[in-house]
Amino acid sequence: MSVPPFRVRWIAGIAVVGIGPNAAGEPAPSDTSLGDVCANNRRVVLDFAGCNIVSSAFFGQLIRAHHVAMASGSQLRVCCPDELHRRVLTEVKLDRVIPLFATLAEALTGFDPAPG
Repeated sequence: MSVPPFRVRWIAGIAVVGIGPNAAGEPAPSDTSLGDVCANNRRVVLDFAGCNIVSSAFFGQLIRAHHVAMASGSQLRVCCPDELHRRVLTEVKLDRVIPLFATLAEALTGFDPAPG
């Protein structure tokens, strides 16, 4: 199973990455990874709303994105994981290093201010 496509939209200067071809936002170029999004944006929310089951390859890309975010000083968050995705994130202990939020609205609040 391959990594699903994702789309990016911006809300108040925050990159919101929706997973899947039907997510809101502009399609990311096929050669763009989640790590690229984290490297180029200081505040990123990965939105699982409406997401179908994702592969282990996707979770690998999420782990790499977390490492890029840490190295680049970006802030990465996850919102709207359904029960299955939340369980996987918890089992692989990503919930310990990437904040999880029940809603997009919650994920968008409390970020450190954008550099200015």
